[in-house]
Amino acid sequence: MGKCESVLAIDTTTKVCSISLLKADGTIISRESRSANTHAEMLNLMIQEVLATAELSFKELDAIAISKGPGSFTGLRIGYSTAQGLCAALSIPLYEVDTLGAMAQYVIQKNDQHPAYYIPMIDARRMEVYLSVFDEKTQLIHTPQPIIIPEQLPELNRDCPVFFFGDGAEKCISELPDSFTYVEGIYPNAAYLSAALAEGKSKLLYEKVLDIAYINPLYGKDYIAKKSTKHLI
Repeated sequence: MGKCESVLAIDTTTKVCSISLLKADGTIISRESRSANTHAEMLNLMIQEVLATAELSFKELDAIAISKGPGSFTGLRIGYSTAQGLCAALSIPLYEVDTLGAMAQYVIQKNDQHPAYYIPMIDARRMEVYLSVFDEKTQLIHTPQPIIIPEQLPELNRDCPVFFFGDGAEKCISELPDSFTYVEGIYPNAAYLSAALAEGKSKLLYEKVLDIAYINPLYGKDYIAKKSTKHLI
């Protein structure tokens, strides 16, 4: 993906639904909704609002970027189906972005400490989180997987500072070593996807979907159908 392209980024991995537009001139326009269970009704409205603000039409988009998770089953399906529909209708490519990697890159750029470890966390309920570990160059040290805090925390070099963040991080503060630093206000967001794309971290953070009909989001948990409690006629 070239840097001088207009790319619409979508993140529906968690209860925050967000949209971000990376314009060809490098500017980024973002919107988000923190209302739970409103992704389906808010997503298309926010896309139209962002494009109107940028004075761009759908036909002027060069690509769509989708946050691939881990995240909620329903949220990811809503985001992916919207992205697939737009790419098919506009005949433009779809890119999957590493959600945890985009979060880490944002914090690394703001922090600028060398060397250091960066641990993005996404809530997986109870004391379980989905996490990765990156170094200060955004190199992947520990592959994404669900773990129980603190029992399954990856072994790290104790001489390096460690920063942890994400919507699953706050609940872990009292369970992690005092030497770990919590970074507030970081959660999966389409704005981080746009920032990652603007930096051109293609080999590390995102990859082109070759066939949009066959894609597999990274679900945080398997979907389990529940039996309805309503009386059926």
